[in-house]
Amino acid sequence: MYPCETIEHGLKTSLHVTLIASLFFCVLGNGVICLIVARHYQLQTVTNAHIVNMAIGHLLFAVFCVPMYLSILSRVQLSAWLCSMFGFFFALFAAVSMLALLLIAIERHHAIKSMTKSKLSAITSTRMILVTWLLSIGYACGWTLANPSETKCTLGSSQLIHFHSCLPYLKPPNTSFSRVTNLLLITCCFFVPLTATLVLYCKIARPLWRGYNLVRPLGSGNPKMVRFTAEIRTARTMFIIFLLFLTSWALYWGIGFYNSYHWPSKTVDNDILTTIIICFAFSSISWNPIIYALRNPRISIILHRRK
Repeated sequence: MYPCETIEHGLKTSLHVTLIASLFFCVLGNGVICLIVARHYQLQTVTNAHIVNMAIGHLLFAVFCVPMYLSILSRVQLSAWLCSMFGFFFALFAAVSMLALLLIAIERHHAIKSMTKSKLSAITSTRMILVTWLLSIGYACGWTLANPSETKCTLGSSQLIHFHSCLPYLKPPNTSFSRVTNLLLITCCFFVPLTATLVLYCKIARPLWRGYNLVRPLGSGNPKMVRFTAEIRTARTMFIIFLLFLTSWALYWGIGFYNSYHWPSKTVDNDILTTIIICFAFSSISWNPIIYALRNPRISIILHRRK
């Protein structure tokens, strides 16, 4: 039996508010995006397929991870299966989100750089999405096998388990094998996709930002110009979403890499900083539908008509 650590009331309240708000806005926003794309044929494009893939990943993250973490925070006894299951789903959907943004960057780069050529086909996009999900499952299984959970925890003992002990990569490793595994997984799951995404956006930086005020709304100009400006607008929107995701997760992955790299000599052990990191990570699932709905003309028009 291991004790569950009690954290300060203010920090626990902040976590509860962030988790509940993220769950509400994520389910509402991403659910609306999936529903609108499914019901309107003109929105069923390759680009929106990747966006829906990301929205589904965020929805599953909210449905599986948020309630479980709320349960972990409020439990007197914490079983190993709950901690392991939460860690698996958290690692899975975090990887899905990162790889989904990479796929969007690949699709945007191809669309802007190959305007005269054909777009990525639906079959190719489906295969890419399937591969990213399989890779994400592999990442999650790797972390779960390399980082076995504590057996149980219960209040009333002198030994303490931190409230982030079930969070993948944020909890310090307990063996040299888990240390090496964590470093490899963080590099493959975050740093490599992050670098690739940044490189792709840098390669289209010139058309992406040049002549910002010259971008016309949909429906004006010749068909090629309308298509090009639409591709640019979508790319800018997805770049903003990528920056928000990076802002939310960079500190989480950075601290996780630091804890694994410097283990067992020193690790970050600050409840306030850890709470901020967790709040930012969970809140990331609720931002992208708001940004996408505001900047996508077709979805904005549909939402306006519904009002």
